[in-house]
Amino acid sequence: MALSKSLGWTILADAAETTSHTTCAPPSDPHVLGVNAFLHVKESLFCPGEDYGPAPLPIASPAPSQAPSASAAPTSTPTLSTIQISQVEGLRAFFSSVKMARQSQYHNWFPNGEVLYPSNYCSWTGVECNDDGYVTSIQLLNMGLSGSLPTSSLSGLKRLQRLKLVGNAIKGPIPDVIGSLKHLLQLELAVNDFTGTIPSALGSSKKLRRILLQGNDLEGTIPASLCNLKALKGIDLSSTLIEGKIPECFGDL
Repeated sequence: MALSKSLGWTILADAAETTSHTTCAPPSDPHVLGVNAFLHVKESLFCPGEDYGPAPLPIASPAPSQAPSASAAPTSTPTLSTIQISQVEGLRAFFSSVKMARQSQYHNWFPNGEVLYPSNYCSWTGVECNDDGYVTSIQLLNMGLSGSLPTSSLSGLKRLQRLKLVGNAIKGPIPDVIGSLKHLLQLELAVNDFTGTIPSALGSSKKLRRILLQGNDLEGTIPASLCNLKALKGIDLSSTLIEGKIPECFGDL
């Protein structure tokens, strides 16, 4: 089946899998893909302290020894595990790359930058972790993020299952490194300013169930490697410049 270059299109095999926060409008002339009866076009997407002077020493008597004040003890920095350090480093690179510092009123990541390796990253805005301290979800919707996705550090977040960045202004290509995230279930980058093509490496994230890329300036064709995504339930490429043939394997969705 050929797909007109001017038309956006949507493939969805399970309407229950779609998200409720996307607001992208559907294509003006959507086509129902006849490769499978279950495929259909989605209707809409889119105490104040006191000063103490030195006490006078007793005459002809040695000064009594004094224990150091507990309040004078330096504050120790929590010791992080190797896992925690790797996750903070991955989040730091992400924070810098998408210019989150400019939107500090919307989140609590790296407050004032005063701690090199903060231990509370699992409680940051949009971040979820498992019991081992691995980041499993980053969900930052409509936060005015810009810049681009980091091209390498995301691989450090190797237990990431959900990456949801819908409704921002992130530019540049979708990095190949996303294909190295073997636990990724949902990739939702809709309504941003991504350019380039869909990376073939995405076909290596074989647990992917949902891909939402609508509302970006993506072009080219659908890579055949996406046929490797046997768990895929829905994909939305509407309002993009994607053209060419729809892979026959999508009939097995």
